[in-house]
Order: sequence, then structure tokens, then C-alpha cells
Amino acid sequence: DANLKFDAKVRLVPRPTSFSRWPDYVFDDPAREVTASEQNLAEGQLDAGGDARFPIELEMEDAAPGMMDAQFSVRVFEESGDFSSDAVTLPFFPYKSFVGIRVPKGDEMRGMLLTDQDHVLQIVTVDPDGKPVARDKLEVSLYKVEWKWWWDRSGDSLAQYIANTSHVPLLKGEVTARDGTALWKFQIKYPDWGRYLVRVVDPQSGHAAGKAIYIDWPGWAGRAREEKGS
Repeated sequence: DANLKFDAKVRLVPRPTSFSRWPDYVFDDPAREVTASEQNLAEGQLDAGGDARFPIELEMEDAAPGMMDAQFSVRVFEESGDFSSDAVTLPFFPYKSFVGIRVPKGDEMRGMLLTDQDHVLQIVTVDPDGKPVARDKLEVSLYKVEWKWWWDRSGDSLAQYIANTSHVPLLKGEVTARDGTALWKFQIKYPDWGRYLVRVVDPQSGHAAGKAIYIDWPGWAGRAREEKGS
């Protein structure tokens, strides 16, 4: 109907980032977190034909861990005060390209990595369709994550943990994905062991991906989990 009032809103909600071409890769960043946020898109009156047109500009207040769902909702108000509504959800890509990582599988018994051995992190950089894109100067970091955080988080998050300036990377590197793929080799020396976060940042797109890994001495894999009853 003509001249009825309407309003339109959108709610941005995090969703797992995945690409069918790269099924074993992680494309989300556990060191970033966002809460679902609702934005007002438009409000006004329908035209004489009962239609309304308005531009859609989606904004993120914080850096997203990966892809988002854009949940659109539109309400049209009758003269009586009642309203009808419609909703649709579409994928939203906050970045022009995404970086993904694939960590080594580890030992056959428990899937944990061992000290004093070289481990290779596989890295891909893709566009929103999952097609490889070249990227330079990817920043790779390996953080040691303290046991206290893992077992007594006290409301803290990994994002807050990594943001703490006292938590500097244990290892750092820079790689180039000329054809959309790259490798980064790392090793943890005995007697160090425990939980770590490996993370890759693409400065060009702003996206990052990370994954928690567990590294232990040969023959001791699983020790801490068994001690903690996990």
C-alpha cells in the first residue's frame, strides 16, 4: 500500500568461515571476538507504488573473526498500528580476502605435536569465493598460552589474552603466498611444552586466522590433560 511507514534493520552475527575447496583449513581467528550487533538501515514511507528503496551500508565496529551473517528485517506499519514483517539472511564478507591455516596432525596416538621436531604450517589466501589470491608479508606468530588461562579463564577471552601487551609471540615469521599458498616451519625445543596459539595475519585485507595447538615431549603426550582430568 502507498505511503505506509516502514523501517529496516540488519543484525550482524558471526558464522564459521569455510570454503569447500579447503575443507581442512581454519579461516577464523579465535583472538578476535564480536557480539551480534543490530543496525538501523532505513525508515520512512513507501512511495505511491508501495515500494521503498534505500542503500545498504554494513559497518563492523570491531574486527570480525571471519564471515558474518547479515540478518535483515523489514517492518511495514498499517494505519491501525499493526505491522507486517519480513526477514532474510545473507552472507556478509567483512574482508576482501581471507587467510586460512592447516596445522600438522601430530602423533597418531593423541594428535599432539612433539618437541624438537620441525612442524610445517600450511597457509592459504583466498577471495570470498575460495579462489587463491597472491599475498605478501603475511605475519605468522606462535604464542605460548599459560595454563592458568586454559583451566581458570575467569571470564577472560583469548582475544583479551593476546591483546595484553605482556604476551609477546614466542616465535614470529613473515611469508609470501605468491600463488595463494605458503608454508611456515616451526619447532619448540625441550623442555618447553604446553598449549600454544599459532596465528597468521594478512595486513593487506586485515583478516587473520588462528588455532590452538598442544605440544609435548615424546612419550609424555597427553600428560597434562590426564593430570587435569580432561
